[in-house]
Amino acid sequence: KTIVNEMRLKVKKCLQSDLSVLLGRYLVELGEYRAIKKYLKSLLETSILNNDPSIASVYNCLEMIHSRPGLYGDALNYYKQALSHQARLDYSNTNALGEIHNDIGDAYIKLSYLDEAFQRFSEAERTLLREPYMTRKHFAIIQCNIGYVLKEITIKKRYFLNRFMIYLKHQENDYLMQ
Repeated sequence: KTIVNEMRLKVKKCLQSDLSVLLGRYLVELGEYRAIKKYLKSLLETSILNNDPSIASVYNCLEMIHSRPGLYGDALNYYKQALSHQARLDYSNTNALGEIHNDIGDAYIKLSYLDEAFQRFSEAERTLLREPYMTRKHFAIIQCNIGYVLKEITIKKRYFLNRFMIYLKHQENDYLMQ
């Protein structure tokens, strides 16, 4: 019962745009692609999201709708729009920018464009290096992705080792926090 009350309080504090994006993400997870695509497109046409940082999340939802069935070219277009809006409206959120660059890199991998994927993963890495060490999100997976697309085996090993060291560091911090 307490959890339900906490959720109600959080929902009451949310902005309309955040609730709209949350609904969108739930519908994507439920596989309601046609309904959510129509809903998200209507959100983009209304003034609810004008100059709102959550517009990038709407484009990320549209990307998910296209990437899940394998439409990676269309998904890339939505990722790039998400990146454009994120950079314009909330540039200081380096974790969000890094995640979007990483997602674009993933789409390039699925299209077999490894050089382009490497460029995006490198940009994600550079972006996240501006973030304090303990608040970097997605950094370990970006290191792993860079290792995946590299051709030189010794450099690959270095990136996978970096990813492993980040994992161990987080395990140590989690243990100390208990």
